[in-house]
Amino acid sequence: MLPLRAIDDFPACDQPHALSFSDELLAIAGRYGYSPDGKPSEWPVRLVSLRGFATLKTLELPHNLGVLTFSPVGTRLAVALRDPAVLLIFSAEDGWTAPLRLVPTVPSEGRTTSIAFS
Repeated sequence: MLPLRAIDDFPACDQPHALSFSDELLAIAGRYGYSPDGKPSEWPVRLVSLRGFATLKTLELPHNLGVLTFSPVGTRLAVALRDPAVLLIFSAEDGWTAPLRLVPTVPSEGRTTSIAFS
């Protein structure tokens, strides 16, 4: 069992927005201001190891995030974007480098409010 950690151990973001856990990773999204290379970035998703809380990967999104969730085994991450509503599916198999597929969604009142794997 992992030791209990204070919220201060999580990666900092100006405005936390969404998070999802797998057995080994935490996906956390929020307004960070700038990506690691110094370019403006509104809503990147950080993949953080639950052992040590180091950021392993930052996923740059083309526009604002709605919601996100890991697959049950933690090898895929679904990210729903807003305006236009699009679902991106990232995979551990390719190092979380690019969306596995882009799936247009039909938003409810302009945004996707929840997503799940089955």
